[in-house]
Amino acid sequence: MQQELIQFKQEDSKAPFTIKSEIQIQKQKEQDIEIQNLYRMIDKGIDYYNNGQFTFAKVVLYKSSSTLLNQIKKNQISEYEKPTAIAKLQSSIRHAEECNQQITKILKQIVKF
Repeated sequence: MQQELIQFKQEDSKAPFTIKSEIQIQKQKEQDIEIQNLYRMIDKGIDYYNNGQFTFAKVVLYKSSSTLLNQIKKNQISEYEKPTAIAKLQSSIRHAEECNQQITKILKQIVKF
């Protein structure tokens, strides 16, 4: 009886670690999906930019880059993913700044008329 109780306690003590690691794995998968979605949004913003839709591009790029930057700051991105995330962030910011320049240029042309 005593051996059974000891064995039960040992098995019971292992369960929380298994559950915790499964929860961590699930959380990591969700974060990876969110990162991939941010990458897609940045790509979509760049598509808007390439199509001359500068206002849409600016909004999408600023929002997605802001969210990505927060995730980088909070270390929610794995170490192997950080270089890719930083490169995407830099590209997004560069394109957003170019959108601002294009919007300003268009507005100046409108004012001249």
